[in-house]
Amino acid sequence: MDIDQKTNNFNIGSLTFSTEKGKERFIKKYTEVISRYDYTVSDIGKEISLLTERFKKEASFSDAIWSLFNKKTLDTGKTVPIDLQLLSYVYFDMSMFLAESGEDPNPALEEAHRFKLLYLKQHFLKVRISCQSLGCKNCQELSEKIFTIDEALKDKPLPNKSCTSIKFKTGRYPWCTCYYVAVV
Repeated sequence: MDIDQKTNNFNIGSLTFSTEKGKERFIKKYTEVISRYDYTVSDIGKEISLLTERFKKEASFSDAIWSLFNKKTLDTGKTVPIDLQLLSYVYFDMSMFLAESGEDPNPALEEAHRFKLLYLKQHFLKVRISCQSLGCKNCQELSEKIFTIDEALKDKPLPNKSCTSIKFKTGRYPWCTCYYVAVV
């Protein structure tokens, strides 16, 4: 099934497209994002077909992308050793996808940070929080604070629960741009 054949079913959550150009940008962006994990346009089409057959209703491009993200997390979790950095990247991209789709990105972003911390813990003892200069006032207050990695894993300061930054047009949920940096 060619993913471009679908013209009215590129939705997830409350995200809808008013123009074909908007749909095309979304498709192009997430086709490129999912390709980072060795999936092709053909894989997306196959996933749409598989999901349509499994659920007895027409699956969307977004359904396929979400399914492929989940497959990547499951496959990566089976590797020995587990590639914690890769899991951090996948969950980050999943959170971005959710935010852009009008869904709450924070659970996936929290997982991205957790896997990043677990990866850093293999090499370092402490992390500091870095915040982009455009971060909200609440995030600026967290910027440069230092935690042991165990403290950060326990207390989960990121994503900042008080963040008010809005990055995506859907604007329903804040998008915390803070991140951890290893303290050498």
